[in-house]
Amino acid sequence: MSFSKWIVVAVTLVLSPLARAQDTLPPASANNEFAFEVLQRLGPGNQIFSPHSIRTAFAMCLAATDGETNKQMAQIVGLDGRKTQADLVNMQAALDAVSDGEIVLRTASRLWGDSRSGYIEQPFLDFVREQYGAELGQVDFGESDSARTAINRWVREQTIGNIPELLPTGSVTPLTVLVITNAIYFLGKWENEFQKQLTRKMPFHLNANDDVQVPFMHRSGQYQLAKTQGCTAVSLPYQGGQLRMVIMLPDGGLAGFRKGLTAATYAQLRAALKYEQVDLAMPRFKLQEDRQLQDEILPAMGMKAPFQYSLDWGPLNGGKHRLCIDGVFHSAMIDVDEAGTEAAAATAIAVGREMAVFSTRLAIDRPFAFTIEHTKSGHVLFAGEVANPKQRKK
Repeated sequence: MSFSKWIVVAVTLVLSPLARAQDTLPPASANNEFAFEVLQRLGPGNQIFSPHSIRTAFAMCLAATDGETNKQMAQIVGLDGRKTQADLVNMQAALDAVSDGEIVLRTASRLWGDSRSGYIEQPFLDFVREQYGAELGQVDFGESDSARTAINRWVREQTIGNIPELLPTGSVTPLTVLVITNAIYFLGKWENEFQKQLTRKMPFHLNANDDVQVPFMHRSGQYQLAKTQGCTAVSLPYQGGQLRMVIMLPDGGLAGFRKGLTAATYAQLRAALKYEQVDLAMPRFKLQEDRQLQDEILPAMGMKAPFQYSLDWGPLNGGKHRLCIDGVFHSAMIDVDEAGTEAAAATAIAVGREMAVFSTRLAIDRPFAFTIEHTKSGHVLFAGEVANPKQRKK
């Protein structure tokens, strides 16, 4: 019996090319529904992850499966249908066009096969290369630590050193047959930077009884603002206007707001954003998280078959051996300061406005949620929560 390990996210088994739409942006609803479902499952504390990276990894994984394994993966990550898969490919094409002199946004995918055996069907390799730009790299999974080091080195390079060790010790074994990886890196300056000399420590209210003193950035200017869906939301664009951060400050507790946050309510919130003069105070923060999604998050969402051995992995072994996903590893970081934002994430699946007269004062001084999104489509690239900006991790 053979086992396997994989890295990242999936789609249904479609080996024919998906059409690439050029004129219109695909809807963001499937991606964002997955994003906010994961956010709810993660629970309280500081959080940062990339739904786009996870779904892209699973999209490649889907192309290697059929049966119940394929069905559950596709349903849970919102890729259950040819159109949703095409939407992801088309969205990636739109994101590839974002980077300019002021913003860096790059994504990369790669497969890692076993140099000892190397049985992977060519149509599968052709499909992921055509749709996701993923080439096949050869490593010797018999030398597990060397293979893991090579994969981590690639991820580290793609994320400019911000994700140094996606795969922990023991994540790759001699029984691994394939690892699927996706990485995303973003570096952007605010359209209107905060002046460092105005940054000063202020209390951030963790709850009704506890505060922490953290550096708050200050700026007055025109921002898109909305008071709706149980929160006050503010949009902070990056230079070029193609990407922006959306901060959502709940009227009540973050837990209650999180439960009501869906793709539909997020779309309504975005539609309500209007330019106002705002006196904005928000904390600097830096978050970093490493997690294994196969332990609780994905099974709790209904993805169980992919983690059980089956013959649903034909392109990887000709249907001769029972395989399953051994691990879904996801790491992400974000660093927000006066100049802008740096963010990175990686996934691995192992088988085996009008000028206002008055100024609105907005202090982001209690736990809040945030996204980094594609401005025009609303496609969420990163999502998270800040419960305590003084802490880097949960």
